[in-house]
Amino acid sequence: MEQQNVTLRCRLKGTFSNLPADFIKDGHMNMVAYKGEMTIHNVSKSDDGLYKCRISGTGESAGSWLAVRVLNVLMLLLEEQVQLSFAQQAYAAWIVPTRLQLFDYSPITFNCEGFNTTTGWRVMRNKKGKVSMCFSNWETATPSICAIKTVYPTDSGEYWCETVDGEKSNTVNITVTAGPVILESPAVPVMEGKAVTLHCRSKTSSVYIADFYKDGLLIGTGPIGELTISSVSKSNEGLYKCRISDFGESPESWLAVRGPAERRFPSPSSQNTSGSGYQPLDSQSNIIPPLTSWMPAKLILFGEVAPDDERKKE
Repeated sequence: MEQQNVTLRCRLKGTFSNLPADFIKDGHMNMVAYKGEMTIHNVSKSDDGLYKCRISGTGESAGSWLAVRVLNVLMLLLEEQVQLSFAQQAYAAWIVPTRLQLFDYSPITFNCEGFNTTTGWRVMRNKKGKVSMCFSNWETATPSICAIKTVYPTDSGEYWCETVDGEKSNTVNITVTAGPVILESPAVPVMEGKAVTLHCRSKTSSVYIADFYKDGLLIGTGPIGELTISSVSKSNEGLYKCRISDFGESPESWLAVRGPAERRFPSPSSQNTSGSGYQPLDSQSNIIPPLTSWMPAKLILFGEVAPDDERKKE
């Protein structure tokens, strides 16, 4: 969950020695830890990514995906549970992707949540009118995840969860781009009055001056690739994209804003959301368990969330 502390540890197989280690996020050096540990304080969605570690002269670990849940999701979910009966909810089950926009060759996972069934579920996708199942090519620690290690632009499309009994979740639109820029925006509807930060990323760095657009109109410029809406309202709903000079512009994503007493999730199909999407409220609050190694390795990377009492001491 956001604002928790997460510690990553790099361990040599068969030992508990604290050797100096490099920690790498999404293929880029993140930091050097002289005792083989890296702590991320007050994690946020920007800390999402594929992490691995390396010990000089030994090798590097496999990658593990760190996914951070949005803090206000739990408060929104509790509110919905009080206001709505099960039959009144627009969706009883949800598909939860780790990203809405991705660069090609990136990883993505889909989690199916809220299904009250023992008959099993599957992740389905519709790519240019062709419906098929989403098959994992990662082994995962949690069975309710479809994980794709490497995505391509052809993986763009609509994704949803369904059971063999015919129960279906909402649908999200995933955009995989070979272009140089993506927009990172909330994948869950945001409650009115909350602050929202949009991030404009290039393949090489996220620290560039970026222009941000809503429904095709320029709304602001972020000097470090970020734009914050301090108190969102329904008027902030729309299609957002960003542009970095000399690089290009991102695809568009839909930003959904919810009032405190709204009773239904807006349907992605009811919006002009080509190449965009959102996910509904997530009932899980913990970080998604790390993905199991897809290649043999001497090194192991694992992480833990600091207990509440330890965080209070800091």
